[in-house]
Amino acid sequence: MWLGANWYFRPRGFEPHVYEVLGVRRFKRYLPTGGDIYARRMGWHPILDRAGGQQEALSKFEKRTRVAECAHVLTFMFFMVVCAALFVGELYAPAFLLAIFNVPFNAYPIMVQRYNRQRVLRLSARCTARKGESRAG
Repeated sequence: MWLGANWYFRPRGFEPHVYEVLGVRRFKRYLPTGGDIYARRMGWHPILDRAGGQQEALSKFEKRTRVAECAHVLTFMFFMVVCAALFVGELYAPAFLLAIFNVPFNAYPIMVQRYNRQRVLRLSARCTARKGESRAG
């Protein structure tokens, strides 16, 4: 897979604002397998699971965002090809419905992973800076 494709996964400066305007922060609260409400109910917090330290937990979480994003990107593209085939076959209603369902089930989860990755990378940079300050001081 292209999990090492840093050019694709590299955060863009405009993304957090765009995602907030699109409601990604609100959407992520309700994700069934890792949203804020689910995590709170299950007592689970991926960053606080610090078996190897916070920096390692952040790194693992960042990698998991890449894997999840890849899965949703590939699924999104597959269903868009199916939508196009349905449209070409003049099956407009199914094509439209599939495209509509593809947004909350794939496009928004892609944005959630990108949004989370930026937050995790920022936190990781802060942890690294603190570690450097504590060694220097």
